[in-house]
Amino acid sequence: MNNSKGGIPDYENRAIQVLRRGGQRVTNARIQVLKVLAATPKAVTANDIHQAVLGSSERIDLVSVYRILSALQGAGLVQYVGTIDAYAPRDPQIDRRVETSVIVEPDQKVFVPMPVSNELLMHLEALCRRAGATLETVRIEISARTNRTDPS
Repeated sequence: MNNSKGGIPDYENRAIQVLRRGGQRVTNARIQVLKVLAATPKAVTANDIHQAVLGSSERIDLVSVYRILSALQGAGLVQYVGTIDAYAPRDPQIDRRVETSVIVEPDQKVFVPMPVSNELLMHLEALCRRAGATLETVRIEISARTNRTDPS
């Protein structure tokens, strides 16, 4: 099922596979949270997720949403965006060392899946080794400003 509306294509199914491979239960509540994450191209707060699930005639409490997000973050399926207290879906097929976000408006970050080639990772690891360090995380942040005045 691909219920993505601008989010990560087939995120829900791939996330379920990652959870199962990790020995985690795939409950209805987790599926509901995954559906909300799969349907959005931007970071959403736990409260946004809670309201979206309730709006789909499902039942879930806010504490459960936070617990599910914590489990998904542990599995590498979401990334927490602390500056806006929100969570963004994370593609399970992208190397977990790579985090990507795009600043779209002031104080708003949107997760954009961005594969990084093994060649680039090897180059970065070599640079780190030469500096006596070990590469742990690659973060790519792109800031852009537009002069457009029309909303289209």
